Amino acid sequence: MNSLFRVFLIAVVALGSTNAMAHSMEDVEASLNEKERYAQFVDQPAPAFDLTAADGNTLSLDDLNGKTVVLNFLYTRCTDACPLHMNLIRQLQTGVEEEGLSEEVVFITIATDREDIAGTRDNMRAYGDNFDLNPGNWHFLYRGEGEPPGLTSELAKAYGVQFRDTGEGVQVHGVVTHVIDPGGQMRARVTRGAPCGQQTDHFNQEKCLMSHQRISAARGIAVVLFALAISIAAPVMAAGKVPKSVGPQGFLIWESPRTLPELAFEDEDGRPLTLADFKGKAILLNIWATWCLPCREEMPTLDSLQAQLGGEQFEVVALSVDHSGISVVEKFYRKTGIQHLRQYIDPSTLATSTLGIEGVPTTLLIDHDGREIGRLVGAAEWDSPAMVDLMTRTIEGVPD
Repeated sequence: MNSLFRVFLIAVVALGSTNAMAHSMEDVEASLNEKERYAQFVDQPAPAFDLTAADGNTLSLDDLNGKTVVLNFLYTRCTDACPLHMNLIRQLQTGVEEEGLSEEVVFITIATDREDIAGTRDNMRAYGDNFDLNPGNWHFLYRGEGEPPGLTSELAKAYGVQFRDTGEGVQVHGVVTHVIDPGGQMRARVTRGAPCGQQTDHFNQEKCLMSHQRISAARGIAVVLFALAISIAAPVMAAGKVPKSVGPQGFLIWESPRTLPELAFEDEDGRPLTLADFKGKAILLNIWATWCLPCREEMPTLDSLQAQLGGEQFEVVALSVDHSGISVVEKFYRKTGIQHLRQYIDPSTLATSTLGIEGVPTTLLIDHDGREIGRLVGAAEWDSPAMVDLMTRTIEGVPD
């Protein structure tokens, strides 16, 4: 077993003992070379649940008090990213078992299917069998008889994960693993970037699956282990390593504003720009692509936000990383009816590496001085009252 896994296991045994982990965090970060940017470190109460397992017994978050919980949501009829996600869960469970820590760590998978309960439970059992998951510390939960079909999808939303029905027997969703400490506090959310839920004209499904396989096999475990270690040792992290607070829909607000590197891109007329050109106004920088379905779905809400707040003091800067250039952005805007957002393009896609972004959409909130206040990985409802309030306070310079 590699040293990173052992660091994680020590953290689990410590069960919140910050002193036990203080000496090893720098080593963990150095080992990962700070390349793993999927982990969002948080400190907030985990949304409660009381659901039914495949065997018909109920299980609630309160029942798991005193244990470290690794939780993920799954659409059991998914045939691409979800099986890869469960393969990662099984590898983590195996390591826990080998060190004799099954009593301290429990794995929870919650199904979001809206289809019939009996069929979903059959799928749940099949997942357990196919991945040889140990039911001793792994539970597959779902809604009970008579409960609304969207119950678990709404729960996923409370955890910051959107499961969207396409109307064609498919759910489009992100791939996220949540870490909950023994006291019921959510400490980390580990994402996998853009989902593979549905193929589009601009999206190659096979490449997506290869990407997910590569992430899971080569780096996925390291990301989750890092997040788990941080979840136990968060209080001893240096200022700025973890967010000060979590805003609406999982928006992470940093302890102090962060200086951003120089970023070059173009507007719809091919005019070269940098973030310095926006200095003096607050901006919401959304990194997206036309082939990314969650990006496409959230774009109307960004357009609405720009319509409400856009002006001399604020702008939504939707920066596309499409290799095909500005023409695909213009076509998407026209087809979707986007009226208030300007078109920006970075066909080199250097914006993602420059800003430490490995999954789209990712959105940065930048203050009047060009510093990053916080960011959100994944799609959001940007014109919701809570988001509008966050942007308004940023425009007015009111601290969170």
